[in-house]
Amino acid sequence: MDMLWCLMRNSKDAVLIAATLAVMTLLTGCGRPFLVSDRLKEVRVEAQTLMKTHAPASASSFQIVPKRQWPAAIKRLEPTTVTVYPWGVDIKRDAIPYGSYGYQVPRSKAVLPRPADCYTERSPGVFWHDPC
Repeated sequence: MDMLWCLMRNSKDAVLIAATLAVMTLLTGCGRPFLVSDRLKEVRVEAQTLMKTHAPASASSFQIVPKRQWPAAIKRLEPTTVTVYPWGVDIKRDAIPYGSYGYQVPRSKAVLPRPADCYTERSPGVFWHDPC
């Protein structure tokens, strides 16, 4: 603690330390999944509705859901894209150079497109995935 106080005596150092702490807080908080099960139950119901209203035309196609048509619970997840595939709904939180992360709501667990170890089931039928 004495070292921190010593560093903060200079106002430029204090600003630098505060900015560094703010950036670290943002970086560790971004991309983490919601853990509120009730909200994720709503997301599952809304995703099932999207599977009906935005069904892909064929087994190899998909439908990107326009932002203005995102249901409320899905919108609260702050996705970058919402896409309906034949297997289910992909709610992408962010894309990074080596992959993406977000939620996936499949028609059944057996049809998830990534390897099983990429997923954590956050609520029944709602899976979080990291880049893998």
